[in-house]
Amino acid sequence: MRALLGIAILLIVIWIVARIVGFVAGALLNLLWIIALVLFVIWLIGLITGRNRTTGTRAP
Repeated sequence: MRALLGIAILLIVIWIVARIVGFVAGALLNLLWIIALVLFVIWLIGLITGRNRTTGTRAP
C-alpha cells in the first residue's frame, strides 16, 4: 500500500513539473515570435530608408 502511495505522489509531482515546463515553453515561444516580429520591422524600416547594413550609408 505504501508503494502505491509513493507512486501516486511521484506521478503528481511529474504532472506538476510537466505543467510548469509546458507553461515556460509556451511563454518562450511567444517571446520568440515577438522578437522575430521586431527584427522584421527593423529590417523593413532599414529597407525602406535605404540604409546599407555594412557601412551605415544610404544606398545609391
